[in-house]
Amino acid sequence: MRVVRIFNTYGPRMALDDGRVVSNFVAQALTGQPMTIYGDGQQTRSFQYVSDLIEGARPRQSAVPVPLLRVGRAGRSPGAWLRRRLAHKSPQNQPPLYTPMLGAWAVHWWCASASTQRS
Repeated sequence: MRVVRIFNTYGPRMALDDGRVVSNFVAQALTGQPMTIYGDGQQTRSFQYVSDLIEGARPRQSAVPVPLLRVGRAGRSPGAWLRRRLAHKSPQNQPPLYTPMLGAWAVHWWCASASTQRS
């Protein structure tokens, strides 16, 4: 059995209400609402296009089986960076709405890894 862990994937046919940062920002930009940034906006995410996810998740020939494959872009971008990239698409281009981080993000930070090495 192999588990593929995906990160912030975006692309065609996204549901605007799926709760991910990309779809949240797009929905808020299209409706003229201020884009919500949790925390100070410097929390980073690994964003990837859906076709890159599919390519990365395809089974690979490997001498050592990998039970968990994390599929994500090696570089990470802050949420505030993405908000600036999308703001010009908003009819009103409102300033962001900063709000405290929720749930586990406020207590524990983890870092995505694109490595396939065993630890």
